[in-house]
Amino acid sequence: MINTSEYLTYSDFSKRIGVSKKTISKYIKEIEIELFSKNLLIEKKTGVGIKLIKRDNVFKKHPGAKFNGEYDVSNRRLEIMRRLLFDEEYISINKLSEIYFVSKSSINYDIEIISKILCYGSNIKLVSDNFGTRLEGTESDFQIALLQFNKYLLNDVNGHTDSDDLLEKINLLESYYNEKIVRICKNILFKFLKENNYVVADYYIQNVLNIYIILVYRLTKSKHHEKRKYKNNLLRDDYKNGSKYLLNTASKELNFEFKEFDIDFLENQLILNRFENVKDTEESAEMVDKLIDKLSESFRIDFFDNKELIQQISKHISAMIYRLKNNHKVDNPFTSQIKVEFPLTFNTVWISLSDYVKQQNFQLTEDEVALLTLYIQSELEKLRLNKKILLVCCLCSPSYQFLVNRMRNNFPYLNSIDVASMLEVETIDLDKYDFIISTVHLERVDREVIMISPFLTGHDIEKIRQMVYLNNFNKFISQESKLYNRFFSKDNILLDKNFSSKEKLIENIGKYLVEKKIVKKDFVKDMIEREELGGTDLPIGVAIPYGNPKNVIKNSVVLARTKKKIKWDEYYADTFFVVCVANKDVNDARGILSFIYEIVNNEKKLKKLRYGNLNQVISLLEGDEFE
Repeated sequence: MINTSEYLTYSDFSKRIGVSKKTISKYIKEIEIELFSKNLLIEKKTGVGIKLIKRDNVFKKHPGAKFNGEYDVSNRRLEIMRRLLFDEEYISINKLSEIYFVSKSSINYDIEIISKILCYGSNIKLVSDNFGTRLEGTESDFQIALLQFNKYLLNDVNGHTDSDDLLEKINLLESYYNEKIVRICKNILFKFLKENNYVVADYYIQNVLNIYIILVYRLTKSKHHEKRKYKNNLLRDDYKNGSKYLLNTASKELNFEFKEFDIDFLENQLILNRFENVKDTEESAEMVDKLIDKLSESFRIDFFDNKELIQQISKHISAMIYRLKNNHKVDNPFTSQIKVEFPLTFNTVWISLSDYVKQQNFQLTEDEVALLTLYIQSELEKLRLNKKILLVCCLCSPSYQFLVNRMRNNFPYLNSIDVASMLEVETIDLDKYDFIISTVHLERVDREVIMISPFLTGHDIEKIRQMVYLNNFNKFISQESKLYNRFFSKDNILLDKNFSSKEKLIENIGKYLVEKKIVKKDFVKDMIEREELGGTDLPIGVAIPYGNPKNVIKNSVVLARTKKKIKWDEYYADTFFVVCVANKDVNDARGILSFIYEIVNNEKKLKKLRYGNLNQVISLLEGDEFE
């Protein structure tokens, strides 16, 4: 629904996901509340279908809508949070019920949601006594809670503004922090960026601006940070110039005092958000080297020759290590999209780093892996753009132009696709082409040739997509059979099981893997920890859980299929590939993941996987063609 502006029917979903229309109706009802919190609504038209629309589009058509019915929920919660955070008052369920003309159960649910928002990432808590309910915590806890409030206001309640622009969004804070404070902080920070020629991603700028506004607001109320020990000992005087400038300039205009611990706090945030470069250490250099080495092996591309990429990743990893060791979570607003758009690169990066970071006693996050994925994916896209292809086909055939158009439509990113007949091939310098694709057998060509159908089938398209990432064509040609023989076995294909939940599936598959001596017991714990950091599920109803390679005894992939779909993380799934890759073979992770994605991204193959019997599934995994 996110990827199309067209109306879709329940039948469309039923065919794609493989469940009844009644079940689709149930799923739609379950996700409506979640979609509402993401600024999306499901528009329904009888006889036409349903589609997603932005809530702010509704507000443009019906300006009063957000003050009525279901649209008032967000505003009510914002007002309750204002009472708790800004007015620092006691709240009463009975009193709030009377003020907002809603039931006590509605207020109770509001408070439950508010607690999840404000208490995330800090030790602040809602406490109740004879006077009512209030927030309790340290100054650091309060400022983290305020940051969560800002994120909720700016990201989850977009109905309050028609703009996606950073500056327009930040203006929403004026109603809570005082217009003068927001304006002054905004001007000072952007002047600071301009004068120092900093090039910083928008999400880092928004994060620092939020933190800066919150800190200044609390300082105007004489609230100061307590002493805190920061890891890596980076807060020396040569690192504090930025935070001193920002606080000095704001204090002159707003007349407040600040202390050394406030300077330390703000400087730490500047470092965490890439405003200050963290110097490379032996630890960060080793991590960069290991990552580049594993990615080079996995993608069969020598990334060590790419100095620009190494420089980008080095800067990121130095700051990333500092963030992770200080338990600071960077919010990447594009993480979910990156996981869906580039799952192969995302999971390859995760598996490549998982064992090393475990040894260093800190935990990877999905947001950090997503940022690294963008660097790698960007380089992969550049490599794809530079591929030069020779397409050999029968130019006299009526299907010739159809084939050429299909090639160019499906591979618009390829820099050059030249077309030649079988007779012309002998007169062409083939060395200037990266790959040769042909619909006819070329006896006299002393080069590897990928054979395709004159009609360019879905299988052909996927074959070419895989090919443009690989430097060694021989490895690709034999990849499917090798991967099946090395990772899959008939015994490890478990069809139509009755697992009722994600937890039950991981528990039972984990027990099976341990009993078969495929993994150590800690692998099961690894899978649980990985899922807690973010789901490995895909929108198509497939999940690909995995654990730390160091706890794998024998390479294997367990394919499990459940009779009914179970809620994984964001999506419902009924098909699961549990990937077990040993440390010594971690460079094969990209290959096995690519093999899995090639199957599940093909609608016909996924249907066969979902409904086929054991022999049909094995045949599919072995790469046999089917009707």
